[in-house]
Amino acid sequence: YLNHLKRIVSGIVPPQRQKFRKAAQWLAEAARTKHKSFALLIHGLAPEGLPGDPGLFSVFSEGNAYYPQLDEVFGKDDVALFVGYNWYPPRLANTVDKAGGKQILCFTLVQDQPPKPAVYGEVGELRHYTSFDQLPQAENRIYIDLNFAQYNAVLKIPGYPMPALETSSFAEDVVYWHLVADTVELLGEDELAGLRYRSNNDWTVPIVVRAPVGGYIRGGPYHSQSIDGTFAHIPGLRIAYPSNAADAKGLLKAACRMADPVLFLEHKGLYRQRYAASPEPGDEFLLRFGSARVVQAGQDATIITWGAMVKKSQDAAGAIAERLGRSVEIIDLRTLNPVDMETVLASVRRTNRALVVHEDLLTGGFGAEIAARLADEAFEQLDAPVKRVAAYDCPAIPYSATLEEQVLPQTAWIEEALTELLAY
Repeated sequence: YLNHLKRIVSGIVPPQRQKFRKAAQWLAEAARTKHKSFALLIHGLAPEGLPGDPGLFSVFSEGNAYYPQLDEVFGKDDVALFVGYNWYPPRLANTVDKAGGKQILCFTLVQDQPPKPAVYGEVGELRHYTSFDQLPQAENRIYIDLNFAQYNAVLKIPGYPMPALETSSFAEDVVYWHLVADTVELLGEDELAGLRYRSNNDWTVPIVVRAPVGGYIRGGPYHSQSIDGTFAHIPGLRIAYPSNAADAKGLLKAACRMADPVLFLEHKGLYRQRYAASPEPGDEFLLRFGSARVVQAGQDATIITWGAMVKKSQDAAGAIAERLGRSVEIIDLRTLNPVDMETVLASVRRTNRALVVHEDLLTGGFGAEIAARLADEAFEQLDAPVKRVAAYDCPAIPYSATLEEQVLPQTAWIEEALTELLAY
């Protein structure tokens, strides 16, 4: 591993090269002694640029998303690798110091004051540094000046010593869909998702990739895609897709403790929605992957959904109850791999009608898998064909608000589908 690192850094200027070598020694020593090593890519959205109330955003701040996980599991002589852009994460760094660990902080400092700092949380503590000498210095800290590139963050994971992956965690905020697309091959069956199988379970891959996704934010083609259908085709890759703050915290804490790679999908449209907020579930709150939530009980039909579609399904079910006097059960899957088909089948076998609602494209979306399994495993209990509501097969999500509403699923679409389903 050290020889491999030496070849990589051979073209780096001498002061930085020495820091790289020291960082590599820390990581290799952590692997040799079975200590934990964490890699976190610190990047995010500007809080002041998001209108509305703190919904999921209150969970995915520096303090809530990262700090509790490290605070509970980080120990003496463990190593934390932070990669970021133009800012220093004080709370995370203090956590490592408190535990007696080592930290490698890699980011690029720009000379000009940024007009709007891109940071999760703790805006009051954010300072604009133009020199690494201005940052807290200690024997357990290494500062490396990098030209920041999101692409490299995931692609460099295999550079970790593989024994260290037995106890390491990695978290990344992926803002653009095309950045996630560049990691498909790495996350796929031939690489991280299949490593446990290919190593006969000798190597685990506890990596968490956080990916903000979804539309309804007028973000246009590069900021509005849904990717759950694409990655659901990869066996061995766990997928979480929470719809509210409490579930997000419980699933993220569980993901950081898993031995398999996890794709953690965060819907950007829920970051500042009051209805996505929820009471603090407590420090010990964990959610098991593969445990769906019955959002509301019903007798006449079942909606199977996840992410931002949960609230739209609730609104549509409320309209149906008021207009037709029929009750609809809503199931929030929470995770797509593993998926809780037991809860889904139990509900559909009782209500005898099923509607799958998701934001991804209709063709090839994960809803097609749910519909196929219902047809295969609950056919004799169905009183109507399984229906789906999803985004139109449009090549890109339009920037125009009017056009976006014509492409992405709306509450009225769900209400119309329920009306047809109940009348069958």
